[in-house]
Amino acid sequence: MPLFNSSGRIWRIGMLGICLLAAVLFFTAITQTRIDHPIRGDARDYLAYAYNLDTFGVYSRAWPEAEAKAPLPDAVRAPVYSAVVSLFLDKDDINATLARVLYLQALLGVLTVLVYLLLYRRIMPPLWALSAGLVTAISPHLINASVYLLTETLFTFLLGLHLLALEKALRLRHARWALVAGALLALSFLTRPTTQYLILAYLLALFIWTGTNWRVYAKCLLWLILPVAIAASAWTTRNLVETGHTSDPALTANFLHHGMYINMMYADRPETFGYPYRFDPLTAEIGGNPTKVMQAIAQNFQHEPQRYLGWYLIGKPIQFFSWNLTESVGDAFIYAPLKTPYIDNALFQGSYLVARLLHPFLILLSLVGAYLALKRDNVAAALLSIVLVYFIAMHMIGAPFPRYSIPLRPINDGLAFYALYIAIEWIKTRLEKT
Repeated sequence: MPLFNSSGRIWRIGMLGICLLAAVLFFTAITQTRIDHPIRGDARDYLAYAYNLDTFGVYSRAWPEAEAKAPLPDAVRAPVYSAVVSLFLDKDDINATLARVLYLQALLGVLTVLVYLLLYRRIMPPLWALSAGLVTAISPHLINASVYLLTETLFTFLLGLHLLALEKALRLRHARWALVAGALLALSFLTRPTTQYLILAYLLALFIWTGTNWRVYAKCLLWLILPVAIAASAWTTRNLVETGHTSDPALTANFLHHGMYINMMYADRPETFGYPYRFDPLTAEIGGNPTKVMQAIAQNFQHEPQRYLGWYLIGKPIQFFSWNLTESVGDAFIYAPLKTPYIDNALFQGSYLVARLLHPFLILLSLVGAYLALKRDNVAAALLSIVLVYFIAMHMIGAPFPRYSIPLRPINDGLAFYALYIAIEWIKTRLEKT
């Protein structure tokens, strides 16, 4: 009897092989990568939150002072990632804390590959799903994200797990799974606020849904909303009690402000690329103020309507899905590496070349796949499509930093191979009719 006598056996063996490859890549990356000053910027904030939460029971990003007094609470960053870091905190050894969190993130990276493999299998036959999973497993952006004390890895895992649970809720018509999906969605936007309005995209899809299961979809959404509403209310109430505001108003202002510059440059000056707001003399006046930022954007549209319309509709999505993390050090790195296996490891070098070559094609094909998914009665594909379109729309409004597209890499991969699968099947059908 041949070894591969069924698609089920191919699927199981292939899935195991891809997960093992992902484990090698993720765990090698965290052990053989050395970052130049890893505790800085956002990472410094998350560590400070973890320390203050563990030491004083106060959620604050104020860096611990020598006199060890309780800091004032704030609401600048969502709480889940810092709470996770606090579980692994070693107050006497920052490096030990970092190592523990990175091992967790490597594990989450492998589990993310597994989660998306299961989602791919819901929309494609085994070989197609395995091909998409292989591309996801070798993604340098996903792998490198795990070497930083940043939210990308946890957020990507939670988003994928949410989609898997929601797909299962819709397929099995189970309120319990809808509640799980809602809880995971809540955890995701309490890790990174980007998904806080995703429920609105689901509700919008309900009104344009052309599938046969729209009633099931509506019932699941009702259960989905419950944990989301509870989590959002709890976080908002905490912020109001502790800080006097429901959220930090500067967050919305900065999101809009940082995305208002064409080609991510101030006055088309190349030296301002990536951080144009730092060079804009108006930043001192409008920074942190949503109303003034909106007024500045409106004025820009009045002065150069065609250029700004092109930037918001076309330029921003292109920038958002750029390979180079332009607001960081470039390429697939956020903070500069002093040492990385992508320099001297053949497996990493080979996988990097494949991923780099495929990247523009995967992005373009994923947009085609998103369109096709909304035209067909496949819930898993439709969910991937809704999330992709939602993120594009969000970052067309605000800052199109490529770093924020890292959690979408698995969705890009799945929808790209879905588009190829549909195209091949269409060609086969045409040939059979001739």
